[in-house]
Amino acid sequence: MDFFYDGQIRRYLTQFIRALSGFHYQDGEGNLVQVPVRFGTLNKQTASILRQNSENFLMQAPFISAYIENLELSRTRMQDPTYVSKVHVIEREYGYTDENINSPTYGQFIEDYAAKRGADVTVERLMPNPYQLSLKADIWTTNIDQKLQILEQIVVLFNPAIELQTTSNYLDWTSLTTLELMEINYTNQTIPTGDQDLEVASLKFMAPIWLSPPAKVKRQGVITSIIARVFDEEGNITNDLLAGSMISRQVITLYGYGVMITNNSSSGSPQYIAKLLGNVEGVTNTFDTQISKLGQNINWREILERYPGKFVAGYSKLQLTKADGKIATATLSLDSADETIMHLTFDNQSLPTNTLIAGAGAVTAARGTVDAIVDPTRPLPASKTVDMRFLILEEINPASIVDFADSVPYFRNANGTTFLRANANDVIQWDGTTWHVIFNSGAQNGPTFITNAYTGIQYKWDGETWTKSMEGTFDNGSWQIIL
Repeated sequence: MDFFYDGQIRRYLTQFIRALSGFHYQDGEGNLVQVPVRFGTLNKQTASILRQNSENFLMQAPFISAYIENLELSRTRMQDPTYVSKVHVIEREYGYTDENINSPTYGQFIEDYAAKRGADVTVERLMPNPYQLSLKADIWTTNIDQKLQILEQIVVLFNPAIELQTTSNYLDWTSLTTLELMEINYTNQTIPTGDQDLEVASLKFMAPIWLSPPAKVKRQGVITSIIARVFDEEGNITNDLLAGSMISRQVITLYGYGVMITNNSSSGSPQYIAKLLGNVEGVTNTFDTQISKLGQNINWREILERYPGKFVAGYSKLQLTKADGKIATATLSLDSADETIMHLTFDNQSLPTNTLIAGAGAVTAARGTVDAIVDPTRPLPASKTVDMRFLILEEINPASIVDFADSVPYFRNANGTTFLRANANDVIQWDGTTWHVIFNSGAQNGPTFITNAYTGIQYKWDGETWTKSMEGTFDNGSWQIIL
């Protein structure tokens, strides 16, 4: 330790001066005049200026001079000098960028405490040293009546002591002490008087104080999720662990909430968002419609602040465990306008890989995308291009679309006589002259992944239906946040 100074004795002296401040006396006209308090250790130059460089100048009175008389080690209060007290605290974040779009300081850096949790720290407080601090207050007055007025106001407060608090720091275990009136010297003059122009009464006080060495502040490492419960309710190692039956992992998620993942974009690159779901809350979910939440929206920030660790946009991550056991990972950022929405940026390496579907006819190249998802009974794209691929939602045959004039010629081959026949959920391809079924949904039982090139959304075939591979709901235990 090269240098350390915290002004501890100075704070005790300041509180002593404050305890003597605010007293008044009543002059001959009945007016109340406040008695000033001065720190008593004046140097010669300051004293000469106050006396206007003349020994004939009478000092203005009344006033109180306060000073330290003595400081000595208190051996009776000494304790174990090797003791270290550890306190774990969570700070509030200091200094932040205003993210409230409706605020006049939106986007500006605010040098103040934010409504966010800051760092988790451990403070190691070393054993302080005990001392006895002797303090004196001299009351200077011009007459006996002034002295009696001031003395009576002060001495009745000490019966026999008052309590002082030097700091409001929660972690300062030496901030409280007592100030005890030990001795009163009514006057420093003797009989007969007349040698001095001012009456002086002296009060002696004693304060048991502590002087603390600097504390150690460390970053706190806290367990934020329980993987497996090792101990039972009585504190003993659980029998499941000893018997070897504890083979399943328990993941405890935020307050037991589920999470709903949706794509907030209608075209182009997907923009995934996440919303929290209550324990009994449901959603509406179909293949061709947006998933919607039925219950009241839940604020992400309010939930995250109740847990150890600090959420950092672009750094904190969300992990989703899918039904097949595979894990998808995304970085997080909170919506600045609506804190019930969490934006997700998925790691492409953690997403399912598209299944390569080979073409047919004149174009046999394999790819894992389709150009669009279409309902063949509704208006179709204006033109057909080579290797155009569609995922179809309805069956295609002459009987089902005979009433739709646009569909019949669209799905007729170039020879003008043959016609495409396909089942709902098939993937079809146009090779320039002929339509082909390149993915037969009725014959595929294993998982198949394809991406709609128009929207960027990936879909999964599970043998019965197509579903959005990343959109949907994840129950408690199938998702977790890494702060």
